[in-house]
Amino acid sequence: MEGFLIFLFGLILGSFANVCIYRMPRNISVVKPSSHCTNCNNFIKWYDNIPVLSYIILRGKCRNCGSKISFIYPSIELICGLLFLSMFFLFGFSYMLFPFCLLMFSLLVITAIDFEFQIIPNEFSFMLMIVGIVTSFFNFMLGDTILQRILNSFIGFLAGGGSLLIIAVIGKWLFKKDAMGGGYGRSRCICRMGKSFICYFYCLFIRQYSRNIFNFI
Repeated sequence: MEGFLIFLFGLILGSFANVCIYRMPRNISVVKPSSHCTNCNNFIKWYDNIPVLSYIILRGKCRNCGSKISFIYPSIELICGLLFLSMFFLFGFSYMLFPFCLLMFSLLVITAIDFEFQIIPNEFSFMLMIVGIVTSFFNFMLGDTILQRILNSFIGFLAGGGSLLIIAVIGKWLFKKDAMGGGYGRSRCICRMGKSFICYFYCLFIRQYSRNIFNFI
């Protein structure tokens, strides 16, 4: 039952992730105006905005103008729900569940925005850095004592950002142009601060190859 609730919560935040993905790169507020069809600009009723279910009921079309709704929207919602559920299986209802769910939500938004616009919003990067620093005090994966956790978090931060800085400098020297965006370095720093192999795997592999997945969708 708890896992199902976490999954539903992930679906709901997945719907908000779609809002962030569409609006943030376009410098539109994520708070207002309310959700609306990008084709006819009619506001979407609450019963047409239920994650995944509304897409199925409406058969992927706007109720007002009949324009096609991208399959990416329910896909993002479903992925977010599954990510939250996987974090619940790993941590249960513990103090580590919320920050890791926040991390998964943010990385999902970052991936989608990066795929289309090749940018990473600073709001997510800096927010997650702060969360990473705060949660390092309580992250048992970083060590047995608070001092060990802080030290390992700092080492991870330096290793994650420093290694990519070296690659970026060498790449720019060899190819005479930027070889790596700063956003990738910030993402890897965040993952190394948490020292989670899942997040580290995400940063090194999924973010690089997820563009092919989104392109297929």
